[in-house]
Amino acid sequence: MRSTPARALPLSGAMNATLVDALATLLDPIDDAPTRASRLIHRIGGAGRLAVSPAGRLGATGLVSPTEASRIAAAFRFVLAALDTEPEAPVVSPERVARSVPALCTRPTEELWVVSVDVGLRPLSRDLVARAGPSVCAATPADVLRPPLLAGASGMFVLHNHPSGDPTPSEADKRFTARVSELAALAQLTLHDHVVVAGGRWASCVSDRRGRARPGVATRRS
Repeated sequence: MRSTPARALPLSGAMNATLVDALATLLDPIDDAPTRASRLIHRIGGAGRLAVSPAGRLGATGLVSPTEASRIAAAFRFVLAALDTEPEAPVVSPERVARSVPALCTRPTEELWVVSVDVGLRPLSRDLVARAGPSVCAATPADVLRPPLLAGASGMFVLHNHPSGDPTPSEADKRFTARVSELAALAQLTLHDHVVVAGGRWASCVSDRRGRARPGVATRRS
């Protein structure tokens, strides 16, 4: 391996101190590793080229040993593979749905939302279906079914708010839920729940479950 000057090259853009320090940890501590790391990034042509350079090309610079070159190439293959893997989306539940529109609990007008999910209850989309006045939100079951059908979903959660501050489902809410569930089944969709939020709390139209609707985004916006 060739000897290198004791002075590191100036850092700018992609060749920053953090990258140099990280790369230096992959080098044998036989001399000034940060200096060699800085020179290697510069010699290769930047961090982008470094990330896709094979071990042979890294070794050809004369700045790293064959073992170090293999180590660096393997590290970048691992990082690039990890970045190419989308993290698994969180599983949707009534609690998560209740928190999926953080400001909905305190809005002065009623809104109806639909969270479409796949067979594993992972979110596919979150859609505002209807917005209305202080006491009524006119929406049809067809309006509710449209987003999950367009998303290719296997099911959905329905969410709306009560501007009154009480999340207790009304009889009209329960009738609407039953109708949506019935039509969803005909479309081979599952209505997993219909959640009502108000005053920082939530309640289910399907079961007797209730809870706190603390702010927090749980699903991806479509």
